[in-house]
Amino acid sequence: MAILISANPCPEKRGIEVLIPDGQFRRRDPQFEGQKGHGGKGRFTKEDFKYDEEDNTYRCPENKVLEYKGHVELNRNSGEKYQAKSSDCKDCPKQERCIAGRGGKNQKRTLYLADREHEENLSDKMRGEDR
Repeated sequence: MAILISANPCPEKRGIEVLIPDGQFRRRDPQFEGQKGHGGKGRFTKEDFKYDEEDNTYRCPENKVLEYKGHVELNRNSGEKYQAKSSDCKDCPKQERCIAGRGGKNQKRTLYLADREHEENLSDKMRGEDR
């Protein structure tokens, strides 16, 4: 196998096959099941939270309430923000799967539900060009 490093923006147009590294490959490939790097960190996703339409709140896997905090704009993305109380998260037995470890004293779960994402995704753009 040869590795090509090129300043040419479209080497595939010259008949050269180009492979784009996939940094998430091990997480998805069943061949790596049970090995380090497969399946991510097991963090809870929005599907693990239950929505209560009447109160416009979410409940976490430990049945704690995440209150609606409003519509937010983040790096050209936007969405709805729900947040738990830090007192509810402080001694939670599932904290490792819920809160990204930043070591702060005010750790709590925040759930963002995107309604608009930045339109240009470079990875998607590279996969779709001239194929």
